[in-house]
Amino acid sequence: MSAVGDGESGLQLVFDMDFDLVILDLMLPTMNGREICREIKKVVRTPVLVLTSRIRDTGALEGDGADDYLLKPIRVPELAARVGYILEDVRRPSIIGVQPAILQEGPLRLDLEQKLATLNGDPLELCPVEFRLLAYFMQNPGRLLSHEALLTRAWGPMYATEHQYLRLYVSRLRKKLSDDAACPTYITNVRGQGYRFRESSKEISARSER
Repeated sequence: MSAVGDGESGLQLVFDMDFDLVILDLMLPTMNGREICREIKKVVRTPVLVLTSRIRDTGALEGDGADDYLLKPIRVPELAARVGYILEDVRRPSIIGVQPAILQEGPLRLDLEQKLATLNGDPLELCPVEFRLLAYFMQNPGRLLSHEALLTRAWGPMYATEHQYLRLYVSRLRKKLSDDAACPTYITNVRGQGYRFRESSKEISARSER
């Protein structure tokens, strides 16, 4: 484990050594966190966890390549839990259990083994959290998934009450899916309870044949 106090030194350290995870504060001298994140992602695939005091920064962070973020003030147990969850996700070969390796609903396709997502044949650039959320939605079509279940699935049990994280990432998912919240194609908000992914066309057809 290594730590530095300025942006340029941090960036050089990442390029000189092989790290499992980079924890990056946005407010650094010589080079700001967003610049560092962009430069890291140009060269290595090391996951980057960004520490920020402003939730409005998170949309821009996605474009910079950040894999996840944590809002200040930072609590050490929360930071440790988030780091553990990110590393566990990176190291596990896939999220396949009893589910099929390929999930598909209309033009939306998820390859769980390769961790690839496409829409109308075009790649979807999803961060690990977004991919986990979308996979969980597609594995449970038509079911009401509570806020707590989604938060636990995406971030771990310590985050079961952190609804602001869920709102942000669902909003980002909808944007990438071109899913209008006012008239959703895929993800429907059930006010005060959770979200529901549209029922699979195969399930609808099978039920109508019974």
